[in-house]
Amino acid sequence: MLTRCNSLSVYFALLLLPGLLIGGVVLLLLNQRGETQLEGSSLLAARGLSRELDQSMARMRSTAAVLAAALPASGEPDGAGRRRLLAALPAGAAATLLDAGGAPQFTTAAADAGLSPAALASLLRQLGPGAAPASACVPAAVPQVAVAVALTTTGGGPAGVLVYQEAAAPLFAAAVRDQLADGWIGAWIAPGGVLVGRSTAAARYVGHPAIADLLTAMQTSAEGMFVSATLEGTPSFVGYSRSAVSGCTVAVFIPRDLLRQKVGERLRLIGGQIAAAMLLACLLAWALLHRALASLRSLRRATALAAAGAPGARATLEGPAEIRLLARQFNRLQQARERADARVALAASVFGAIADGILIVGPDHAIIEVNRAFETMSGYTREQLIGQNPRLLKSGKHDAAFYQGIWRSLDARGHWHGQIWDRRRDGSLFAAQLSLSAVTGADGTLLHYIAFFSDITEQRLRQDQVEQLAYLDPLTHLPNRRLLRDRLTQGLAVAARSGHLLAVCSIDLDGFKAVNDSCGHEAGDAVLVAVAARLLQAVRANDTVARLGGDEFVLVLAELGAEHEAVAVVERALDSVRAPIRLASGRHVGVSASIGLAFFPRDGATPEQLLGLSDDAMYAAKHAGRDCYREAGVG
Repeated sequence: MLTRCNSLSVYFALLLLPGLLIGGVVLLLLNQRGETQLEGSSLLAARGLSRELDQSMARMRSTAAVLAAALPASGEPDGAGRRRLLAALPAGAAATLLDAGGAPQFTTAAADAGLSPAALASLLRQLGPGAAPASACVPAAVPQVAVAVALTTTGGGPAGVLVYQEAAAPLFAAAVRDQLADGWIGAWIAPGGVLVGRSTAAARYVGHPAIADLLTAMQTSAEGMFVSATLEGTPSFVGYSRSAVSGCTVAVFIPRDLLRQKVGERLRLIGGQIAAAMLLACLLAWALLHRALASLRSLRRATALAAAGAPGARATLEGPAEIRLLARQFNRLQQARERADARVALAASVFGAIADGILIVGPDHAIIEVNRAFETMSGYTREQLIGQNPRLLKSGKHDAAFYQGIWRSLDARGHWHGQIWDRRRDGSLFAAQLSLSAVTGADGTLLHYIAFFSDITEQRLRQDQVEQLAYLDPLTHLPNRRLLRDRLTQGLAVAARSGHLLAVCSIDLDGFKAVNDSCGHEAGDAVLVAVAARLLQAVRANDTVARLGGDEFVLVLAELGAEHEAVAVVERALDSVRAPIRLASGRHVGVSASIGLAFFPRDGATPEQLLGLSDDAMYAAKHAGRDCYREAGVG
């Protein structure tokens, strides 16, 4: 139970991890998006605030124009004119009358609200004959917004200037109420870079220069946005816009803390939604897990029974659709396995009961399976054969060309049939009729070789006995005339291809008739057997010794490089034959040999020609005194 709880804890942790990752990504995206939005909002608010102030200046210009029209035509108000002027001024406004030379004649402004001579001169420079009213935001002890209107006489000449002014603070406060959200800070900067209005801490900062980053940005462009800090040092997003009417700049500061508050609120909302969704997902996962575990336990019991070999093991079709599908597939596999097991059992029974030996060899030529019949036939047990190479059974009776022919047939046709001699574990030989086939897959890949062995040892022994009677001399067991002709024909064909010499030696024993007559036929047979053995020792391994009958022998000397090689063999034969022969009775008898040689291709090209010429040369040796040799064609 503890293990299951730990596993579930891991599952829940894995479920929470994506939520945490998603939350982190959402927080990052919200922060980036919020920064972009607040930067844009600061610029939009600055533009809107600038428009509001431009509209207030436009109202002031209209008021100033009405006041100028209400003055006497002379431009110099008398006592009644002053009263009308004072009565027409809005609350908190003031007016100043200048003469044609720009000297102050009359003002209603308080001492701390009066315009400095420099401010008046700046306004006057913006006016000309018939010019529209000029407006400006003027720093002072109490910052003012002033509008100058040119006055004319009845004749159209200059009569002076009317300067209308209002305190900047009320105008800025009215504009801020409509444009700034809570926590935002607005600033109104005169063209010289001095603050003439601020939405917060105005008493502290109005009349002072704006922040250095803002002053630098104002010199670069008429509007923009950047990240900096307020005069209080609060990190903020800053947007600013300069009025084309007054030349004043409005800046809006949005503290970065507002972004964190906003992002935190959004994150708490999203986090709550994610948590609720994850809780619901966990509940659903728990329910599905409980149901799935019950189904998996049933499937596990079925698989355990199947692994134990219990027949009819089946899984119940319950639980989620995927597990039901898995259980259904398991049941199908189990049915297929049972059918396959039945086929394997049947094949195994046939494999074990068949009378022929069966040997299965892998692509690497290692034995992978044998049946009982092959164990009996070879004398090896299955355990001794598995993993071994079939050459373990090699008899030595076949040369390399024989086995190469088998592999060529397998490669070309995929099978080979024929007879073969193999060797049992005890060293004895057995003959088999072998059927060998290569088994390949659907894609042609070699899977294994299968060999069927039928024991034909007795049949081959009988056949060998018949062949021995047909091809071997019964007394000396040397090739007879029939086998001699076959070997001579083969030797000539090889010599013709290779360019080697071949010699045929006809031998007749000297003194044999006397031994036969004086000692009897058994003694004569003993002499013939002894001579046959001595001749076999005198020749080379690839030469042939044959007995034609009576005391006549023939040697076939193949693959000679030169004629003197044949002469050396003939001389050894003469020496071996003339040595005394001891009979069974203890008596020693002696014979010698007369030998005639004929060479291919010098003397003849057919077996008949060579045998006839060597026979003639043999008679020449007898006439020359016996116990010697003569060559055909040599006198």
